[in-house]
Amino acid sequence: MIKTIPLDIFLSLIVGLVFALSAAPLLEKEESMINTYFIRALMFQVLIFLPIGLFLAWKWTAWSWMYLVEPHSHGKFWTWLAVLSYVPAMIAGFHIGYMCIRTGKKGQANWYLAGASLAVVLITVGMLGRLYHVSNNYLPPSRISEAPGWFGNGWFMLSMLVITVVFVGGLSYVLRLNAADRERTAREAFPSPAES
Repeated sequence: MIKTIPLDIFLSLIVGLVFALSAAPLLEKEESMINTYFIRALMFQVLIFLPIGLFLAWKWTAWSWMYLVEPHSHGKFWTWLAVLSYVPAMIAGFHIGYMCIRTGKKGQANWYLAGASLAVVLITVGMLGRLYHVSNNYLPPSRISEAPGWFGNGWFMLSMLVITVVFVGGLSYVLRLNAADRERTAREAFPSPAES
């Protein structure tokens, strides 16, 4: 799991859209965006996504900015503020998904999801050299390749392994909860056949 500030803003938007789409049949009946499915998404973002972002921004600040910003000259406040923006980005994604579902334009939500996913792919491919070389110190573009790679930094690799397990585990847990609610609602919508 690659988690840097520019990528995480788009990933947060994607997470919100995915959680909304995973509860689409249920959200069609919800009058308010603040509902069980939104709370689940918010809890995932606050309890899993945000701590991961804060940890990476603390431990590998320059890498988290993809060496686009010299973080030490701007102060930690701006880095923390950028990481905290993951929460409103997820809320925006969920809200977009919710509004599309409620207005009968679920296909449009899928287009937003595709667009945000394309942005993640383009940033990842376009900045692969910046993602591969890990340092807490800012490096100008000509010196980024001097930083150790992923495999040359044991703590980074261990962190990424743990982060991937926690992120995927939390994401799949919320998606399973939403799927169980969908199945329960579908069963309740159709009465069981009468015994003859």
